[in-house]
Amino acid sequence: MPNANYIVFTLFLAVFLMSVVLHEVAHGWVAKQCGDPTAELAGRLSLNPIRHIDPVMTIIVPFFMMYFAGIIFGGAKPVPVNPYNFRNLERDDLKVSVAGVVVNFTIAAVFGFGLHLWQPGQMGFTLFALIAVANLVLAFFNLIPIPPLDGSHVMRFVIARLSPQAAARYERLGMFGLVLVFLLFRFFSPLLFGAVNFVWTDIFMIKNVSWMAVIDQFRQSFAA
Repeated sequence: MPNANYIVFTLFLAVFLMSVVLHEVAHGWVAKQCGDPTAELAGRLSLNPIRHIDPVMTIIVPFFMMYFAGIIFGGAKPVPVNPYNFRNLERDDLKVSVAGVVVNFTIAAVFGFGLHLWQPGQMGFTLFALIAVANLVLAFFNLIPIPPLDGSHVMRFVIARLSPQAAARYERLGMFGLVLVFLLFRFFSPLLFGAVNFVWTDIFMIKNVSWMAVIDQFRQSFAA
């Protein structure tokens, strides 16, 4: 593999790791603003990646996703949050939940619009594309409305307006929800990748090249 690809891959890994870290730090920081110091007291408002590494989601899952799907996807150890410290339980829970997603959309936008600084095929274009797409996937995946993902808090807020009892039952899915997400990933994946494609073509205005083609070409370059 050419040295340029090693450089792109290393830089991408570094930025992606920080994207995941910032996602979690955002949850904790907003929680602190809402009256909950739990994450801060646990030392989780740090930008030191070591404090946020989860062996499965930060190491194993990204490796297998890159190897089998050609994209890197993963996460960090969730920051501890105690919603009973919030000044307004429902409203503040909603703020904390969407904070990480907002961070990932912001990172994706910076690098997505930055794609226009490069020509397709250039090292910078590939790097920016990888970072933008990875953050979009991370954001949209977390918006899936199944506990314990961030989108479930938004869904619970909506359900609670109709039936508090139904919202409580919905929340009890807990970590089993992740198993449900992966079992139903065939259903969610067209929606997720369709959302990424919409942002790529209609918001970032990259219509002359497919983001999937960029990732596939980069992945194949490892075997060249």
